[in-house]
Amino acid sequence: MCQTLLRKSLDDVCRLQKRQLAGFILLFFSEIGCILWLGRISEIHPLDIPKMVVAAMFFVLVSMVYVAMALAWLLSCMTKKVLSAIKLASKT
Repeated sequence: MCQTLLRKSLDDVCRLQKRQLAGFILLFFSEIGCILWLGRISEIHPLDIPKMVVAAMFFVLVSMVYVAMALAWLLSCMTKKVLSAIKLASKT
């Protein structure tokens, strides 16, 4: 019973890690896109303050989501390691 629950938990964490990695890569490219968009807006019309503020707010929002996603990915890695250690300890 314990073995099946542990195996299911480990499989769930592995599946979640794969989805998080895909999301992390997607957010990375969107972050790069935001940086390029912010640079483009500042070059085109430097006196258009409202557009610049909206672009900066969007950049900060995407940056915060990116950092949160990185933390979630790190936590799932640690969870996987803990579950693997429990599995190895239960086998001995």
